[in-house]
Amino acid sequence: MTESIENCLDEAIKAVLGDMLSRDEDITARAAARLHPTLKAASSITRSDSRSALLAQYQR
Repeated sequence: MTESIENCLDEAIKAVLGDMLSRDEDITARAAARLHPTLKAASSITRSDSRSALLAQYQR
């Protein structure tokens, strides 16, 4: 995957996680993947270092 696509996915995951945080929802990789416009599996979040770090940041 190219770096620009990775950056777009990371920006989209930030938006999803921010929305979940503002709605006071439980933030999990599975829930984020369900809400993400293109990622459909939790492993797409957990296998990526940058997306996994974002998930951990928003969970805190």
